[in-house]
Amino acid sequence: MRLFTIKLSLISMADGLLPFSGVGVRSAILKAIASVEPFLARSIRSGTFHIHVTSILESDSIDYRCGSQDINVTRGSPYYIKIISNSEKLPKIMRSWIFRNPKLSLGGITFDISDMRVNEVDFSELKEESHRNFRIYFLSPTCFHKSQSPYCTLFPAAGFIFQSLATNWRKFNPSSDINPRQFRRWATLSFAETGYELCTSKPLRLPDGRNTVGFLGWTNYKHVLHPGWAESEHERLLKISWTLLRFGEYVGVGLGNSVGFGRIKVEPK
Repeated sequence: MRLFTIKLSLISMADGLLPFSGVGVRSAILKAIASVEPFLARSIRSGTFHIHVTSILESDSIDYRCGSQDINVTRGSPYYIKIISNSEKLPKIMRSWIFRNPKLSLGGITFDISDMRVNEVDFSELKEESHRNFRIYFLSPTCFHKSQSPYCTLFPAAGFIFQSLATNWRKFNPSSDINPRQFRRWATLSFAETGYELCTSKPLRLPDGRNTVGFLGWTNYKHVLHPGWAESEHERLLKISWTLLRFGEYVGVGLGNSVGFGRIKVEPK
């Protein structure tokens, strides 16, 4: 499975306060795609292809803010967004759109698009050692669906994380044999949360119109050999889990991850 990451560098043309902008970014990008290639825009809306976007970001560093997710935008300052997709046509379409109209408007603020860079990652060729101890940083508001409740879960238990990752993996790669519910069961019993530092955001609107509070921060995890699986099966699933975690660094986890919620970074410990 291949993913294409498009990084758009932006220069603000005005001062202002920009709310958490993932929903607006996705809407603007879909509109841009439709202006160049309407068929691809329809394919994305129907689920044949997928795009995930970030909100406006100020840096690539491991950083998160509790409370308000608004950004004080300064005229002339640099920002960026990332677009992640499984469509190999998207980079060419975005270049065509930028050539015609190198501007992006979000929250009433206009940004000049100063640069576009594309990175391709092939997960079938990903070769990385799996680690039994690791930390996940939650860099944007994150929450997980809670069944039969209007509220969401505000703690990153391993089972929720890996079910979300496996579900998104299947979305991008329908031929995969990974079963999200089975993977959640293994992760729930085979990873222990060994430490955390978490805070919450102010309420934000999800794409479905609901308002939710998300958590940010970090949590440490440790793999343990649960007796319900043979050691060889643990090793196989642990290797898959690291592929899923690296995949999650592109697409995020939890509710609203297609519009910038649930952005993560993973570090071995």
